Amino acid sequence: MDRGFGLRSKRLFKPDELILEYTGEIITKDECLARILTTYKSDKCSYLLSIDKSLFIDATRRGSLARFVNHSCEPNCRVEKWIVGGKPRMALFAGDRGIRVMEELTFNYRFESFSQSNAEECRCRSASCRGLLRRN
Repeated sequence: MDRGFGLRSKRLFKPDELILEYTGEIITKDECLARILTTYKSDKCSYLLSIDKSLFIDATRRGSLARFVNHSCEPNCRVEKWIVGGKPRMALFAGDRGIRVMEELTFNYRFESFSQSNAEECRCRSASCRGLLRRN
């Protein structure tokens, strides 16, 4: 596979059902940028998920299995932000049609590259693939 590890469902998920939480270290946008430019500069993969404009989850070194879910321009899952005990949390939910057993889990990364040179080729192979990982 040329898209990273990927993750497949071991069971059926109904539409809108919680699949799992996206966990990792919560860091600021400044720390995220610093890691991209230094620590992760030569890494092929990093697992950074935006919580909002100022906070990110860094699951690169440790985090839940959700970090292995690949991008798709036609995803079957979505990520939602929740506030639990005053702290932000992110979780993966099944999309409108649910998830079949052994179906690959995907969500739209809504990837925002920090420069054109950092834009990544999309490899989702969906009928509506946009070609690059970027915001809609």
